[in-house]
Amino acid sequence: MNVLIFGVGGVGGFVGAALARSYKDTYLYARNEAKRVIQTKGLRLDSKKLGNMVVHPKLVSDDAHELGKMDVIIVACKGNRLEEVCHSIAPMITPSTVVIPLLNGVVLSDVLEKWLPPCIVADGTIRIFSHIVSPGHIIQEAGLCDIYFGMKDGRTVPIFYDIARILQEAGIRTTVVDDIVLQSWKKFAITGTMGAIFCYYKGDTAFVRSQVGYETVVEKAHQEVVDVAKAYGVTIPPEFIATLIQTFHTMPGTTITSLYRDLLDGKDPRDTELDILLGDLVRKGKNVGVDTPIFEKAYNNYRHQSLKK
Repeated sequence: MNVLIFGVGGVGGFVGAALARSYKDTYLYARNEAKRVIQTKGLRLDSKKLGNMVVHPKLVSDDAHELGKMDVIIVACKGNRLEEVCHSIAPMITPSTVVIPLLNGVVLSDVLEKWLPPCIVADGTIRIFSHIVSPGHIIQEAGLCDIYFGMKDGRTVPIFYDIARILQEAGIRTTVVDDIVLQSWKKFAITGTMGAIFCYYKGDTAFVRSQVGYETVVEKAHQEVVDVAKAYGVTIPPEFIATLIQTFHTMPGTTITSLYRDLLDGKDPRDTELDILLGDLVRKGKNVGVDTPIFEKAYNNYRHQSLKK
């Protein structure tokens, strides 16, 4: 079973390194400096969970025809250029290929299916704290790493259990689920809401908590996700949301999300996940008549800057 990891950032680099160490048919799709470094020096991972390693995947390339047909493609890049990603991986896909997105966003199979040739498009989430230090060098500073994936209609696909097995053997706790839509919304309640709060206030956790009335904004931001999800037939457990809110009050003051980090680093908002996270919830809310004023203000704080460029 040929397995390709598309993208070698914090998520893709971690999953790719873990797999390449234990599974010989691991391929990486990497471009530019990341491709050169990994081809010549290997992919380096410093991981609290798995230890430190330098691995050499079976093949590293940005040429889909050189990589060949794949049985499994794990998409682990930023979600702001999904159409381009789909065009890049299309030549590697057969009708039996399984595509698993491990990106921020809600039920991304809906998006991927529009641009991919016929194949098995799953949905997936990953909970991990990892980041890229330099091309080909990834650090995972906390031990958490859980993958959940499945089909949005809840049906069982036998090969999923083979995929889960090789990920488990690589040291990544992986679960095939029949409620991936709920899992996707729960992940969004973490990454999307946190991103919205930071973009709303234009500051990190300490700055947010220094603002008068921030508690109300934090609660309303989470409630917007709950309300939109409910309108789409998904009930996020209230105790899960209560835990997230409590976590925000106690987590380190320097905490920010990758979206807000990208914006702080001066990236054009169009080259970040601003639209697929904040913009997508605003649009989903409008589609079902649910107001999302916190997300909308957070989105407009940076979307307007993008439009001025």
